[in-house]
Amino acid sequence: MTMQRRRTFVVRKPAESSVQSVVDYILYMEDVDTGIPIRFFKYVKLTRRNGQPLDGVKTLQEVGLSDGVTLYIDGTIPKNILPIQQEMETLIRLVDEMTGKTSKTVNGESCPESGPLLRFTTSSRRFLRREPGADGFFFSPGVAKIFLAEGGLQVLAGVSRYEEERLDKAGRTAVVGFVEDLATECAQAPSPDRLGHHGAAIILAMLKEWVPISAIEESTFHIHQLMAHLAPPLSRALTFLFQTPPHASLAAWFNLAPGDLLTQLWELLRSQLTDVRSGVGKIPGLVVPHVCHGLRAVLGAAEGGATQGSDWGRTFGGEVYRSARKTVEGVIERRALDGPGKADVGPPQLKKCVAALVTLMQTLSSKQDSPDPQSDEASPESFRTFLEAHKPAVNALVCSNTTAFSGFQEMPWLLTSPYNGFLTLETKRRWLEHNLPDTISAESQVEISVDRRNLLADAFDKLAYEDAAELRGGGIYPTFAEEDGYGPGVRREFFVAVARQLFDPANALFLSSPLDRRRVFPSHASDCNPGHLAYFKFCGRFLALALAHRVQLGIALAPALFRLLVTSPGGEGEVCEELERLDDAADVDCDTWRSCKQLLEMKPEEIEFLELSFVCCIEKLGAQREMPLFPGGEDKTVTASSLRHFLGLKLRKQLYEPVQCQVAAIRDGFREMFTRTDAAVSDVLEPVGEKDFALILRGDPADVSLADWKAHTSYHEYAESDAQITWFWQALESFPEERRRRLLFFATAFNYLPPTGFQGLPDRFHIFRGGDGLEMLPTSHTCFLQLVLPAYDSYEMMRQRLTVVSDAHVAESFGMS
Repeated sequence: MTMQRRRTFVVRKPAESSVQSVVDYILYMEDVDTGIPIRFFKYVKLTRRNGQPLDGVKTLQEVGLSDGVTLYIDGTIPKNILPIQQEMETLIRLVDEMTGKTSKTVNGESCPESGPLLRFTTSSRRFLRREPGADGFFFSPGVAKIFLAEGGLQVLAGVSRYEEERLDKAGRTAVVGFVEDLATECAQAPSPDRLGHHGAAIILAMLKEWVPISAIEESTFHIHQLMAHLAPPLSRALTFLFQTPPHASLAAWFNLAPGDLLTQLWELLRSQLTDVRSGVGKIPGLVVPHVCHGLRAVLGAAEGGATQGSDWGRTFGGEVYRSARKTVEGVIERRALDGPGKADVGPPQLKKCVAALVTLMQTLSSKQDSPDPQSDEASPESFRTFLEAHKPAVNALVCSNTTAFSGFQEMPWLLTSPYNGFLTLETKRRWLEHNLPDTISAESQVEISVDRRNLLADAFDKLAYEDAAELRGGGIYPTFAEEDGYGPGVRREFFVAVARQLFDPANALFLSSPLDRRRVFPSHASDCNPGHLAYFKFCGRFLALALAHRVQLGIALAPALFRLLVTSPGGEGEVCEELERLDDAADVDCDTWRSCKQLLEMKPEEIEFLELSFVCCIEKLGAQREMPLFPGGEDKTVTASSLRHFLGLKLRKQLYEPVQCQVAAIRDGFREMFTRTDAAVSDVLEPVGEKDFALILRGDPADVSLADWKAHTSYHEYAESDAQITWFWQALESFPEERRRRLLFFATAFNYLPPTGFQGLPDRFHIFRGGDGLEMLPTSHTCFLQLVLPAYDSYEMMRQRLTVVSDAHVAESFGMS
């Protein structure tokens, strides 16, 4: 294609393309001289060499165009665009003038008056915002290119070297205003007729100019303020650009290959790493996270087919990884010197830098072509070694969640496999709480009162029909009717007492595992109660609220139930998975599990001899009926080669499909308590994992350790050597586990301890000296983990009184004296 002024460019289009599609494509190109998109010209048309116009409806083939044909674009520059050419000439003249004066200033000569600077910035802003359009004047990619080519950026960089006190208010306002305009325009929604993300090229060039200056000259004019304006738009621009194929648009936006752009970003990042490592200065919190984000965005594009980006990964990936790791380890080491056992990496802006660098390391390690071929330092195995070596600091970082920094948002990949294996149990618990109601403020909690004589039905009425938004606001504040107790201790007893009834097999909602009576699974016969699904939805809400309030219920979901909660019913691809998780079936039906194991151990000829067909037997309330595993299954024989497929279908049909409605109801109730309404149950529970979720929900299943109990006990008006304290521990040692646990519940309302034992309680256990009346029983303040123990005069009396209060009907009520 040739413009009027004989500037030629190449357009490649298939023969079946219409002439109009070629014209539309050309209209979004820019005139080289003015930088204005051709569509703003008047009377634009596409002609042959003889000036004959082409029919826009027909295809290129139909009008007889072949490869290599030369066409012509005719058009007229409108009058309202002509002033831009004049302003461009003025701008170029001012650039030359300002460049000379800036050079003199850098060499120590006096600062020029702000007049030329003001004229330059005013002219620059007017020039860059001059392109006419439907919504006014705005930046243009074409004029931005001209601005860069004529040296406008170098002038701004030079001006930034002026010390603030040597630059008058007008000059400062001019520079800041220009930068703010640029940042604002780059934040706009991208479209072909805006500067959009081409402005990121200007931003990147500006940052490269300013970072070295700011690292040396702390007094330089508004450098940090300018960089604060520019870094976030750069990150957004790169992210959008490289999430939107085709990546060939790199040439249009940046006039850079992916590898060249990556190199520029890497140079900018490298200039900042020393400041991050030292943990001081203003720069790290402004630029590093955004540059790391941009690097990851471009690397993602390289993975999608940008060959030069891949070459960059092979050449520089190892160097970037090593530098990022050295910086992060330097921060961790420095922060560890602040005090013994410190794992926190510092203030929010430093945390953002460290999180961004670790995330960049993860991106580099996950790309097969990115590590340095001379070293395996950036391999996935090396990155996992790094995470293991710095596990406390990484967990402290991801657990930091404030308004200024959220570790879970900055490092979401840590919640995915295999990286979630490096998360501690405490981090996983905090992840759950991050998605559940914030229960700190009692003022926002929903008050409910329940009667112990009708506990489950009362709790269901109060929670199942309460507005979910109200419950998400802060949890619940329960009390027992006709009892004086209130506070955290009462709440803990409420959850434990309701859970005992809700999961009791006698209520036909859940079954207990024959392998562990504390593991539960929905009953196949629960639909004998027409309202059973409402109870299962209530169960989901109840479990979520218990987790939000940090109450260990003493029960755990069977592994099969957890897996069903985090997966949706699928197709054929999941059948083999059922067999791979065969041992999970033992919690649901030992007989079915045992028969499957026996079939798997049989020889092929024994399988043939059984003459099994693809059917299973469904039992419900004592009645049995045979069902095909798929249409026509009763006529298909099971062979040795199809045995595994048969068993997978059998487990699904016989054990899991009958409870899919119950599981869906639990899932719905659980999801209603999420503070992020768009989060799925799988998003929240999968990072935790079945085993750790069971620990958090159930609590420590081990026997209560007296040594741990003693180590976390404080005495008030008693000494550890007093006879009463010695008798107390002797009595506990003589108690069986169940009575010991009931005494713990009487004093603390904790039936099951957190997974970390007594260390995980909200406070130490306290023993206070009671009155001298020997006839008095011990009393407790469960909210504060306090046991008031009278000064009994013999071991026998101590043991007898503790036995009384640890009886079930006494230990589980309030309002006693």
